[in-house]
Amino acid sequence: MSEGEPPKGKSSSVTIAAEKARTLRVERLVALLDKRLDLPIAAIDALIAEAAEGEPQLPLWEKLHAAAARDGVEANVADAYLKAVSGARMRRLAADAQADVLVHAADFFQGIRGDLETTEQLLRRALELRPDRVDVFTRLERRLERPGEERRLVELHAVVAATPPREAKVLATQTLNRLVLLGAKQAVADDACRKLLALVPVNPKLLDALEAHCRATKRAALAAELVERALLEDDAAPAPIVTQRRHRLLDLYFGELNTPSRAIDHVELLLERDPNDAVAFKGGERLLGKSDVASRAASAVQKARRARSG
Repeated sequence: MSEGEPPKGKSSSVTIAAEKARTLRVERLVALLDKRLDLPIAAIDALIAEAAEGEPQLPLWEKLHAAAARDGVEANVADAYLKAVSGARMRRLAADAQADVLVHAADFFQGIRGDLETTEQLLRRALELRPDRVDVFTRLERRLERPGEERRLVELHAVVAATPPREAKVLATQTLNRLVLLGAKQAVADDACRKLLALVPVNPKLLDALEAHCRATKRAALAAELVERALLEDDAAPAPIVTQRRHRLLDLYFGELNTPSRAIDHVELLLERDPNDAVAFKGGERLLGKSDVASRAASAVQKARRARSG
């Protein structure tokens, strides 16, 4: 497309009209901010419209906040922000632009209102939209790096686990260290535990901690789910670690979960790899009394015995 040519699919007149509309919108916004800020929702809507056009307009966002303080209408601007970020116009923005608007709102609530709770909520929404926003992650992490906030900090790390804002090994170790500090009364959300599996390949001990945490908080089923998923997703794990994980599943299925038949796949795989695996062999023998898997268990145990004697 040559210079000055309108975007494909748009006529020159449409493009010119759109540019004129944008120019008028910005001029009206500047006039509104220069005078008394009587219509904060109109100002925020105009800035959101600019964001939709890919125009950050950082100086105007800052000017909005300054005008709110100048005119003593901080409460009105706060209400306008909360309505705007939950409105239909906001939902039509791309994720990047939504995150930018939420950060501007957070800046206002922190810097002008001193409302740290709302600030955190807004930043959390921004991070969920854009987990790779290092600036947002850092602000939230800094707020939660204090005694008593270990659970919330671990859940924050879960949001960014798939796209770590720092070296994955470092984040995994930091998460592990916070996780082991949690007591049985501080249960990390189920979904957060699942998201943290993304860090297990760089630090296998994190899975150990997650399993122990889930069992301590009476969520044995979730513990088993996490270990099963790690077996599928962490396909580069060394053989000894894979064996250890399958042993844990046997312990869970024969123990807290009391669903021994679910152990058959792992018994078969363990004995195929090592006929002398005492844990798996014992599990196979216990499954001989379960009619739904007895034939599979008998075959696995028989093969292991032949391999041992051979």
